Amino acid sequence: MADPDRGGTRALAASSRGADPFEGPATAQGWRWADFVITILGVLVVGQVVAGLAVAAGGVEPSGDLSAGWIAIAGTASFVATIGLAALLVGRRGRGSVVDAFGLGLRSSHLRYLAGGIGISVIAGITLQALGAIVDHQDSPQAVAEAVEAASGPGLVLLIVAVVVFAPIGEEVLYRGLLFGAARRTQSLVSAALVSGAIFSSIHILGLDLSSGAAIALGALGLVWFLIIGALAAALVDRHKSLMPAIWLHMGFNLAGAVVLILS
Repeated sequence: MADPDRGGTRALAASSRGADPFEGPATAQGWRWADFVITILGVLVVGQVVAGLAVAAGGVEPSGDLSAGWIAIAGTASFVATIGLAALLVGRRGRGSVVDAFGLGLRSSHLRYLAGGIGISVIAGITLQALGAIVDHQDSPQAVAEAVEAASGPGLVLLIVAVVVFAPIGEEVLYRGLLFGAARRTQSLVSAALVSGAIFSSIHILGLDLSSGAAIALGALGLVWFLIIGALAAALVDRHKSLMPAIWLHMGFNLAGAVVLILS
């Protein structure tokens, strides 16, 4: 018969060394850095293919950015690629379904994080607007934000679905599921959360126009906010042993930002 005290001691020791942020047999082995690298490379390849198709189809704006419809298509394709590659990894490891492996079961208690994401997004927007006024630079730094501002009709609907639904799910599987899961196996919560948040935020500012000091200042502040939301999402995953709180937080953050852009 197992000794419960010894079992508790082993669990405490494992927690102090760093552990898989999920629990249960589906994720007992933990994710590895190679899993994240393979998946993000696959997603980037899909993004490049979609961009090439957009250029061939004339779906590029005079500014050089993709049109709203093509951004929605790219976001949807990236989501499908992320989930598809994650499913292959889950299957190869014999971990059941993606839902089990990443804790994607719906719980009403997690819905409160949607409001949290909205609140953080509002505060972030206020600080960015204030800094923009100080440095006299009000242009939106991200192509997606500019596309939401300019979109209308079916293109806007598709873009909102991609930004508010597909992007949070896909990105949380990628950055908080695979990346944070890999880092948490050997690092403390704080260290793993900062690592996943830093990579998450860096990816989000790639391709920004940083040709002026004002744009650099806004990009730096945006980097900080993405780092904050990424680290908070990681902490929620570690606490709840599920990606759903982080997904709701991310959805609220994107939803509030999209609504503000539409209304403005």
